[in-house]
Formats: sequence, structure tokens, C-alpha cells
Amino acid sequence: MGQLHVIFGDVAEVRKGKDNLLPKAMKKLNRFILKHYSDDQGLVAFEVDEYLVVAKKYALRGIIVSAHTNAVLQAKELGKDLLMYIGEWDKFYAFHPQDIIDNGTRNTRGKSVFLNFDIKLGRESDV
Repeated sequence: MGQLHVIFGDVAEVRKGKDNLLPKAMKKLNRFILKHYSDDQGLVAFEVDEYLVVAKKYALRGIIVSAHTNAVLQAKELGKDLLMYIGEWDKFYAFHPQDIIDNGTRNTRGKSVFLNFDIKLGRESDV
């Protein structure tokens, strides 16, 4: 499982995937970015004041979402909730990292390992 790397600099420089929703989520959130986190595949998360922010295009079957395992572990280590932007719904959901760890299932995609979990573990957030 690849480690997350802290990146400093312009978001546009670290964005690798054409479908990465994180820059859109951060524009909507309008918070100061403390750190960028990436793995070998590209941008994974942003750290802001009280959250570690991730983004997904949609929830599978309307209920299942996934997050990079290292992002969930980093949120837990930081003592912050994981805030997920879901592009299809244009909404944010907040999750306690331990709930994801306790209830998620592993899903490996290439070199990256994700945790799949029910969106009901979290709560819609007005951030």
C-alpha cells in the first residue's frame, strides 16, 4: 500500500487525474488549505481546519462510497473528521474515521487501497 505524500504548491500543479473533483470541492468549501496529500496516482486529499477533505463522483447504488485507506488513517491520526464531497449530488458528508475503519471493506485498485463503506455512517454537512 503506497504512502501519502505531503505536497506544497499550487493545486493545479499536483492535480493529475482529469476527473479529480478535489479542486472543485475545495472551491465550493472555500477554506484555507493547510496541506495537500497525494499518492503515486495523484491528489488524494486536502487538510483544512477541522477536516481532511476527499471527493467522489458518485455513491455506488446510491449508498456505497470509498476513500483512500491512507486518507482515512491520516484523518484519524490528525483527530479530524473525513469530509467527502460527492459530485453527483453536489453535497458534503462528514465521517468519523474510526467508523470507516470499523465498518469498511478493503478494495484494491492498482497500487492504491481503498475502504468501501455505507454513506449512512456519515452525516450530510452544511460546511
